[in-house]
Amino acid sequence: LKDMPHRRISAAAPDLPPIILASDAQVEKGKYPGGGFLLYDPVTHSRVGGWIVFKDEDLACLNTSMEEIRSGRQPIAKCECVMLPLTLLWKAETVRGRNVIWYVDNTAALQGTVKGTSKEATNDGLISLFGILSFRLQCKIWLEFIDSEANWSDGISRLYAKDPFARDHNFNTQPYYMPHHWVK
Repeated sequence: LKDMPHRRISAAAPDLPPIILASDAQVEKGKYPGGGFLLYDPVTHSRVGGWIVFKDEDLACLNTSMEEIRSGRQPIAKCECVMLPLTLLWKAETVRGRNVIWYVDNTAALQGTVKGTSKEATNDGLISLFGILSFRLQCKIWLEFIDSEANWSDGISRLYAKDPFARDHNFNTQPYYMPHHWVK
């Protein structure tokens, strides 16, 4: 608590334009799920992105498994939900103190995050973590729904380094990993 930031609300226009961010996840039967994000900073003109392949240990942190996916269960909301705090964690110094417009195509993840809670326990914990991180980083985030077909992070969540959108729009991308200690 001694390190708690002070919340400030400004009545003036922001000094910097917002960062534009999109995240996505995919779950297909028989394949490890994946997630990705693409971030554009209009101040530095940097375009960065990344992806994660959710392996067994990652899925266990999300209270699911490949066995469940093979049986037909669909943990897409969990995978979409975890991309929100993961992206903040991975890009903390980029978003610190900035306004962010964030596009999400999964209504369960989006609505739960906007509401600040979820009936599903894993998502509820991830949403809480997202709130703590955004508060700690002093970034103001506007979450917005986007159709899957229009979500420019759709390709990176499925094709990873081979995403043509990221390549054609000069995004510098790389793989990321889940730090398991903060999810458990």
